[in-house]
Amino acid sequence: MTFLVILHLLFAFILYKSADGYESPDSNSNSLQGQLNELVHTMAEYKAKMDRTERMEERLRKAEQSVEKLELSLHLANVQLKNAEKRIELLEKELKTSRQDFEYSDKGENQEIEKRNIHGNGENRQQNENESSINITRKNRLSNLQLEGLELTKAPKNRGSTHDNVAFSVYWSKCGVGNIPLNGGETIPFDIVELNDGNGFDTSMHALICPLTGTYFFTTTVTAWLHKVETEIVVDGISKAVLTTGNPHDENLQSSQSALFRCRQNQRVLVRIWGNGGVGIQCDVGHFTSFSGYLLWVEFTSP
Repeated sequence: MTFLVILHLLFAFILYKSADGYESPDSNSNSLQGQLNELVHTMAEYKAKMDRTERMEERLRKAEQSVEKLELSLHLANVQLKNAEKRIELLEKELKTSRQDFEYSDKGENQEIEKRNIHGNGENRQQNENESSINITRKNRLSNLQLEGLELTKAPKNRGSTHDNVAFSVYWSKCGVGNIPLNGGETIPFDIVELNDGNGFDTSMHALICPLTGTYFFTTTVTAWLHKVETEIVVDGISKAVLTTGNPHDENLQSSQSALFRCRQNQRVLVRIWGNGGVGIQCDVGHFTSFSGYLLWVEFTSP
């Protein structure tokens, strides 16, 4: 850029002198032309050198940047190397400690083996005696459990049951169509037996005497006649479920209630009047008021 500016200024000076009527001899003119050509050649060389210098400077800057990156990478590699050396030292210490612990443990085991070899015969005899005693005790316990299981699966003699199937269904029939008053706490006198597998239902007590200890399902249905009636399913005096049916404005209303609970052998399950009275219970051959249940499964435990 500088070369072009100088060249333009030189031509402008020559034109200016020519315009003023300046006339030079031919020798001077040739000399000036030669100097001008030399100047142009010198400026061209200078420009070429400047271009080469700029390219070399650019390469030098890139080289310096590459060197900086390499120095940074080298520094990081040195840091990682130091960390690795520290880790190796720690591992060597842990290995040394583990080897010492192993040697100590191995030594202790060898001493223990020697002691066992010295007293082995007596201990083996004692161990065999203990194992024999334990086996005899286990056999005795197993025999006792088997005998208890057989006793529990047998039906009670006073009930005449020969198997573990227990199911019953009864209803009240003797009151006829109408209502029979019963007092609070009085058992509903179910008198007709439709089913009595296991002979568990007692018609004299109007109750199921559970032949076996186990889980039972019970349900009762009560029909009321122009009165509100409240009843309950009871096990040995303990209420398990309460049933309410009827009101003074309806001639005939029927309700049911069910219960699932555990009954021990010889416990008594019945349906009785709950509250102040049971006026208005309807019963006849139509099974309006009934009681039924069955054994779900037997529990093999002592009653």
